[in-house]
Amino acid sequence: MKLVRLNGPEAPLTSVPKHAWALESDGAMRTEQRDREQAARQNAEEQLCSLRKALDAIRIGVTITDTERRIVYVNAADAAMHGYTPAELIGQRVEIFSRAENRSPLAPERLRQLSSWSRESTNVRKDGSAFPVQLLSDIVRGANGEPIGVVTTCEDITEQKLVEERLRTALRDLGLRVAARDEELSVAYVKLGVEAAERQALEALLRQAQKLEAIGQLSGGIAHDFNNLLTIVLTNLELIETAFRSAGDEVAGALADIRAAANSGAAMVQRLLGFSRQAQLRIQPLDPGRVVVDVADMLQPLLPDHVELETVVDEGAGIIKADASALQQIVINLVTNARDAMPDGGRLRISVARAPVERDRRGQASASPKAYVRLSVQDTGIGMTDEVKARIFDPFFTTKPPGKGTGLGLAMTYGLVKQQAGFIEVDTTPGKGTTMSLYFPLAENGAAAAIPGQGPGEVPRGTETILLVEDEESLRRATQRVLERLGYRVLGATDGAEALELFRAHRATIDLILSDVVMPRLGGVDLYQAIRREDAAVRFALVTGYAERDVGRDGKLDPRVPLIFKPWTVPDLARHVRKTLDRAA
Repeated sequence: MKLVRLNGPEAPLTSVPKHAWALESDGAMRTEQRDREQAARQNAEEQLCSLRKALDAIRIGVTITDTERRIVYVNAADAAMHGYTPAELIGQRVEIFSRAENRSPLAPERLRQLSSWSRESTNVRKDGSAFPVQLLSDIVRGANGEPIGVVTTCEDITEQKLVEERLRTALRDLGLRVAARDEELSVAYVKLGVEAAERQALEALLRQAQKLEAIGQLSGGIAHDFNNLLTIVLTNLELIETAFRSAGDEVAGALADIRAAANSGAAMVQRLLGFSRQAQLRIQPLDPGRVVVDVADMLQPLLPDHVELETVVDEGAGIIKADASALQQIVINLVTNARDAMPDGGRLRISVARAPVERDRRGQASASPKAYVRLSVQDTGIGMTDEVKARIFDPFFTTKPPGKGTGLGLAMTYGLVKQQAGFIEVDTTPGKGTTMSLYFPLAENGAAAAIPGQGPGEVPRGTETILLVEDEESLRRATQRVLERLGYRVLGATDGAEALELFRAHRATIDLILSDVVMPRLGGVDLYQAIRREDAAVRFALVTGYAERDVGRDGKLDPRVPLIFKPWTVPDLARHVRKTLDRAA
């Protein structure tokens, strides 16, 4: 091999082999490195292609953004979910998915602090339509630990929200029948087609229902014992009032206070039974204006001094068909809520008036206006947002602090109004107050019934013989004194077994058996059955402190047997006894 100089003759090249080998070796190394890089790049591209195919195959949307919130990758599901193609979204800011009012910039320092976060939001499609989504975001960090991007998964939860809304509607329409059994909830699962998340929500409601059922059973027991005590108090009180009728105003005032306290206790028992759904409504013609006026004195102590109460009743509003006690409870619930909505004071107005309604209670148009009576409770309190207003009748929903409310007051009100063929309208503005308007259909015929405990007329008397059966000794003595003062002859028995023996011994002279329901040895219902087998003509009445549906559940009790509910007053007992005695055998 020769070396040719640029400016001289040729010369032998003795060192060329060594340097040629170096050149050839260096070239081979570069070729090998280039091949490795090409193979690595091809492998990376294949992996990236596989990853993209995998991401495009899943149904959940995936978006990758840089630290400036610009989209660098979006899978097919996410693009389709929002009405775009992936190409339309690359390079766009992620805010393209949200409304202006929902956008919240993420500061760089905040980005460094976060690792992942999830939230529910409302996204917007290309056509402007909105839909609910569940988002989960994770920070992607480089080798130096600094954020280089964000990976966000997006799931359309429209179906989930529809199921939740159907569930809420179903629960609301049940009218607080929260004492549902397992099988009822199983049917609800099938009908609603709920998945795991919804099933967990229903299981939570079941646990709450079981808790309420236990409270209801406890309430029933408390009501029975408390009604016995109240009957003793009220009975002896009437005897004392009779004895001290000529006493001075001070004694009369003290006795009136005792009676008011006892009547409040009786009302409390009815609220306990209403809470446990054991009290049955007694629908009858009723003047709602009279109910409001009669409870006004009871409502005033519920209000602080800085809340002004105004009652406006249209005397010609009309008669409705409702339960007086339930209507009183409804007004108390609404007034209590209105009071709590005015912590700084204000004006509370209760009004009753006739109101033609252009639609029926389902909100559907009516061919001709229907006559309703409107009972409104208006306050000047804090009002409600649309979100709160949409949930106020949901069981257990409350905006009050822990320990200040159960979330059952308005739910119970909704159920009671619906049971009485009415409906409710809510008008509220945040910061300006709320008006709750209750509409009850106007009764076509019928005079208003007397409010419980206020029956007019003279107390009826008699001379017949009554077999009184009561295991509570003090209550038996008090009842016997009342009956004897009314002119009756009384035989007393401590339980059904003793009563049966007395009946057999004095069958010819006994005109009426007046028996408690729950007693040792032989209860009132079983006593009735035993007496009927021996003498079907004898008159029989039961006295109970339990709710009506709890008496004779097994079907043993003849529905024609009169029931007298504790706590009774002397006029109540006298009228029931006389009516039973005068009834044909």
